[in-house]
Amino acid sequence: MDSGLNLAPLDIPAEPSWWPLPLSAWLILGAMAVLVLGWSLYRYLKGRLRRKALMLLDTLESEPNLPALDRLLRRVALTYYPRDQIAGLTGDAWLKWLDRQNATPLFLPLQSQWSAGLYRGQPIDPSDWDAFITASRSWIMQCQPEGR
Repeated sequence: MDSGLNLAPLDIPAEPSWWPLPLSAWLILGAMAVLVLGWSLYRYLKGRLRRKALMLLDTLESEPNLPALDRLLRRVALTYYPRDQIAGLTGDAWLKWLDRQNATPLFLPLQSQWSAGLYRGQPIDPSDWDAFITASRSWIMQCQPEGR
């Protein structure tokens, strides 16, 4: 090697620091934060009806009121499903429709007690009322908007 060359030592620049972050990193972090917040808001608003219906069901649980329970189930059904599927259903057809939405039939086994309490105004046995509340809670929890 020729040592006759008079070369200066290399000046290596310092490594770039991690802080402060470049503008592109801030934009990516901001976009990710907006996506997470948007997804959280969507999930919250999506479950709002279900939470409200379950809260109303909890208020009905203490005192048997079958017409109010029937109205609550219809309100939830009309919110999730097209009106033409639900509006004309009464009696056994309504209970069969509710059971079609569930994996297991919950309302049809209670059909005679439901009809007697709702249409004939007969007093409701507490065990039957508990079964109505359980079936209604299960239906509300499993209820999904049509097409989703």
